[in-house]
Amino acid sequence: MPALRPTAPAPMRRCRRSCTAWIALALVACSAGSEVTPAPTDPPPGSGTAPVTDAAPVSTATPISLWWVDALEPGEPGSAGLVNAILEGLPSAPPVEVVVKPAYGSAGIEAVLRSTVNAAPERLPDLMVLPLGSLRAARAEGLIKPLPLTGDRAEAAFAFAADRAHDGEQTWALPLAVDLLQTIGRNVTPPETWDALERSGIQPLILPLGGSTVPDLAPLLAVYAGFGGSLADLPAVDPDALQSAFEALADGLAAGWLRRPDNGSSPRAAWNSFAASDPPLAIVDAGSVVDSQAGYPGMTWAPLPGSAGPVPALAWGWALVVTGPAPERQAEATLIASQLADAFQAGPVVAAGWLPARRADWQRVLSSTLDPAPEADYLDDLEAQLDAAILVDGDSSWRAGWAQAGADLAGGAGAATAASRLLGP
Repeated sequence: MPALRPTAPAPMRRCRRSCTAWIALALVACSAGSEVTPAPTDPPPGSGTAPVTDAAPVSTATPISLWWVDALEPGEPGSAGLVNAILEGLPSAPPVEVVVKPAYGSAGIEAVLRSTVNAAPERLPDLMVLPLGSLRAARAEGLIKPLPLTGDRAEAAFAFAADRAHDGEQTWALPLAVDLLQTIGRNVTPPETWDALERSGIQPLILPLGGSTVPDLAPLLAVYAGFGGSLADLPAVDPDALQSAFEALADGLAAGWLRRPDNGSSPRAAWNSFAASDPPLAIVDAGSVVDSQAGYPGMTWAPLPGSAGPVPALAWGWALVVTGPAPERQAEATLIASQLADAFQAGPVVAAGWLPARRADWQRVLSSTLDPAPEADYLDDLEAQLDAAILVDGDSSWRAGWAQAGADLAGGAGAATAASRLLGP
């Protein structure tokens, strides 16, 4: 099988414009028509806003505080260069102080939010980002505030994101960035079932396994769903589906037709292994692939295989929420959230390794931002997968058990040992 290589050496983030130019374009768009400014009178039709106060917000002496995450920054760990560059140019916005938090883990942004609420609620930020899969729990716990915006702002996102951002009565978040799993191939058609994959001889399939973050766990959850497990019922699991899924993984790893990434346990690590060597198949995240796809002639793509057919794509992402306790600052925080969401999705989102959450102009943003632009067929299929995607819930109540099970499988412990993490001895 001929090796599939890029047509020319190029850095991973090959962009038609620099990030600075993206930001400038985003800000022009924001100021020209997408700016959301609370006003004392009814807004124009279709603006997506509703009156916030009896007067336009007045800038406070203290900057609005924003908790951002490292997962949305393309620079060095802890860097806030991308978001700060956007914020500095926002029209008519108050000053913003940015603190970058880890996206996941015991010191991750969700854990820090809950510990701050319990220990020092006065130190909560006015505005922050949260995983889309955590919004329902955050809303139920009273951790986030409703946004004084009509639902069309949230509902403009892909359905899996809009469902968490708007509950039919109130808007709770502005979806910001999304990603999803897909199978990619090298001059081959990805098999639709696990049996077909095992029999095909198109091997190995690079399968990320053994991590603990939501993106890391998505492949394991997708295999479980592909054998009939319901993700909507988590943390409860179907014992038969779980055992079948784990046996397929354990057998594939032992036989060698499944292989873990060379370095790391994430979908992005799987993409790095695919790009650096010659495996015919890999399960990856689309955000890692989209900016390089046009440089790989012969690349194929498909949903993940299941026991009886393809599995709907699993997706995850981030949204902006208002968390501060001071009502007089919530109007300003809403203004910043609206402008930042618009500017970030107009191009910088791709530099950060993600896909825009907003459905409108989705393909245009990617095609005009990336050089060379991804193939139209690839974008059509990716958009269709996002339309039908299932959100990976970020509830930490079940993540630990699944992470342990994945680590067991990755370490060769076997299906029974891995299943016991979720079913008990």
